[in-house]
Amino acid sequence: MKKGHLRWDTLLRLVVLLSTKMVMAQLPVRDTNLDEAIRQAEAVIAASNKDFVNAAKDVSLVFQAARALHEKGDETRAAEYFTKGLQLSPWSLEEQLVYAEVLRKLKRKEEAIEIGEMVVKRAETDELANAALKMLGRGPVEGPSVFKGPVEGPWLCFIKVGPVEDIVMKEAMERISLTLGMPAYLAPDTVGLPAADRSALDRWVTRQVIPGIKWSHPVARQMLKDLGGEVPTDIAPKKLLRGLVALMRSEGEDVRAENMEKEILHFEKWDKQWRASGLLKMLQSYLLRTPMPGNVTVVGVTGADLCDDDVNFLFGSALTGGKLAVTSYARYTAEFNHGPPERKKVLSRLHKQLLSGIGYALGVPRPTDPTSARAYPASLAEHDAKSEYMSAACRSGFEKALGRKLPMEAIPPQMRGPLRPK
Repeated sequence: MKKGHLRWDTLLRLVVLLSTKMVMAQLPVRDTNLDEAIRQAEAVIAASNKDFVNAAKDVSLVFQAARALHEKGDETRAAEYFTKGLQLSPWSLEEQLVYAEVLRKLKRKEEAIEIGEMVVKRAETDELANAALKMLGRGPVEGPSVFKGPVEGPWLCFIKVGPVEDIVMKEAMERISLTLGMPAYLAPDTVGLPAADRSALDRWVTRQVIPGIKWSHPVARQMLKDLGGEVPTDIAPKKLLRGLVALMRSEGEDVRAENMEKEILHFEKWDKQWRASGLLKMLQSYLLRTPMPGNVTVVGVTGADLCDDDVNFLFGSALTGGKLAVTSYARYTAEFNHGPPERKKVLSRLHKQLLSGIGYALGVPRPTDPTSARAYPASLAEHDAKSEYMSAACRSGFEKALGRKLPMEAIPPQMRGPLRPK
């Protein structure tokens, strides 16, 4: 096919599905030889003087040289390369920690401690937080309080569904306990995730990519023929995507090809989805085998991405009035959204969803105020736009369900003191 034979503007109708999410692909290690690693790093640094943005895409080569020098014990030169690398990519927190270790060995203790504290504050995973804590000479992340016996009054039992970060779980449980005035304990068992219910990549291709292309165009028909099919659904989704990327590049549409490749990387990483309704049933089965005593509301928390039959994703779900909810924090993380790590933001988002899910589990109606922490969000942007506090109607619903007043922590700061509702 000749370059320029077809303008992709006539073939693609939904440009929006080629979003520009920044996903940095891991670059292969080209040469572990120190001299070659330094040569490659210097090439990136030189390129950054002319084109900082594009040079940043190859920053892993600068970090490779810095780490090699650190392993050799040449801390002074390692610090120089870490400085250059972190100027290009300051949110590489794993590299920040290695740099802090280099600084510590260079007797620049105050700088090293400052980096370590920053990483501990922002880390969204136990692994990263523990690495920073170790560098600072502290113990590892503590897990949440585990249920050991009967609890008086209404209480919350949290259950890990699949792998869940303790640093997220513990802080989320402590805050929701203060807000609702309900003791919160972690179930002693983790409920394992079953096989995934759905492929997010396949759904993206079926629902967005295929409908967004004019398949009657001769070039599109020829591409399908080359791939061994007559209609797009004849082709395996990943094969179809590779064909589209290759066609874009052959037509000189490199930017669109790169954007689609980034989308593909994202969907491959977050391909597996689990139906929230299925996890709720699984939690019900667990509770039949391992009943929790007293006036308990059970909350499953997972790092897996949730969905349901005709919904692209869910932040959580609950059995209304059934004292059972499940919540996912997958879409709240920096890893999912390709942004800088910020545990405070993850916890804020999770807190709102926990208030929502626990409320439904207790039979508290959905609010009409869009700024209430429990308002329905159609997107992460709408979720972020909400307050971390519930509306007066939501608070009243909780108090009715629990048979008592909520603590001060549930009241928005501007409504506390003399303004607090009687």
